[in-house]
Amino acid sequence: MDLQLSINKGHQVAEKKDPAFVFALAAAGSVFLYDYIGDILPSFLLAAMAVFVTARQASGKPRTVLGIMLMLLLLLTFLVPVKTLLFFSFACLVLYLMEGWGFSFGFFSFAAIVTCSSVFSYLADVAGFSVRLQLSSLAGKLFSLWQNDVTVAGNTIFRGPDEFSVDPACMGLHMLVTSLLLGIVFAGLWQKKIGKILSWPAALLYLLFILAANIFGNLIRILLLVQFVILPDSWLHDMVGMVCLAVYVCLPAAFVSRLLVSRMGNRPAQQPLIASRISHAANWLFLLAFIAAAIRTNSADTYARFANVHERPLPGYKASLYQRGIVKLDGGTSLVYIKFIRGFYDTDHHPSICWKGSGYSFSNIEEKSLAGTPVFTARLAKGADTLYTAWWYGNGRSSTLDQWQWRYSMLKGEPAYAVINITASDEVALDREIRRFGQPSITKQLFKH
Repeated sequence: MDLQLSINKGHQVAEKKDPAFVFALAAAGSVFLYDYIGDILPSFLLAAMAVFVTARQASGKPRTVLGIMLMLLLLLTFLVPVKTLLFFSFACLVLYLMEGWGFSFGFFSFAAIVTCSSVFSYLADVAGFSVRLQLSSLAGKLFSLWQNDVTVAGNTIFRGPDEFSVDPACMGLHMLVTSLLLGIVFAGLWQKKIGKILSWPAALLYLLFILAANIFGNLIRILLLVQFVILPDSWLHDMVGMVCLAVYVCLPAAFVSRLLVSRMGNRPAQQPLIASRISHAANWLFLLAFIAAAIRTNSADTYARFANVHERPLPGYKASLYQRGIVKLDGGTSLVYIKFIRGFYDTDHHPSICWKGSGYSFSNIEEKSLAGTPVFTARLAKGADTLYTAWWYGNGRSSTLDQWQWRYSMLKGEPAYAVINITASDEVALDREIRRFGQPSITKQLFKH
């Protein structure tokens, strides 16, 4: 039975549910976030479960905090119209509504929402690049203790004629997201069973433990795959990953979460929820603001300033607009993709995504200096076809491999950077093409400021 808004000794209890608003909110989320949620659907459903099991009955906190957070998110979405901020705004609006119904949310609930988002996967992939290199190197050193037929080059481990590429899939990005969300579910269930809740420092420590367990579990996975020569096309490849996830991550997380909740958890104070008399009106106002932010996000053309770049004279190249924000240069013996970055907040177009989508495997990722330019290099293979590719971030004035450097530079107001990806038939040709591309007659036209 829905609770009616009433006054009891100066306190108000949960507001009455409004079916029309719930339907309107669900419809707005489905219309404006269909593609975004569709891309993260498994993680989204698991995150929804995590939020549900970590929610508590009203603890006496008013809705002011979530209301302010929601207003700030909506304002930020207007200023930076990207789908991830719109998704966070929608999630916050749902929590704001549920808090009015008598629920209270803590650190784990917000952590689950962030973890399931595409921006978390992107940041984990970026930060995981150096981790993958270190894991490959460590695995090679461990194998050298008892055998000498294993060598390492970048993120690739060679054993005899076989090679194993420690890419994001092998590193277990999906394992990371899944294990963090499952860990939050475990903690939520123990909190309900024991009747205690973890403070945010303890909760953060627990999530860091899961992260460390993931890294260790992936190291064991790599050692097993290489030792027993389990190649990616074998069903055992995925099975080993699942077993490592269960044994080295999920089981320890279930045990540690119980230990932390029982020993470090606190019993929450039980007080009636304080809710505003105008909460129904506030709900509708926030929903209208969300719809306005969604229309703004879907209609914003943040690639407009790069629209005519391909029409500029570029000696030696045939230029075309590959898609919005991406210019393709055909140099005859090379392909160059210029993938412009809209702002400091933007995700870049990592070459591995595009090339894998074209059917190429992506391996031997290394950091080098070619033609005086710091670059990442990789080998592309599809059947008997082998190509060599290099990429870096540049804006015509400076080049970098550091994600945070170009973001900070753009935040300060420097010209827009782009991901520059050059591909050639061999390493000598790749070096030559990087020199050719670096000529002022090319870069000045591409990056006119």
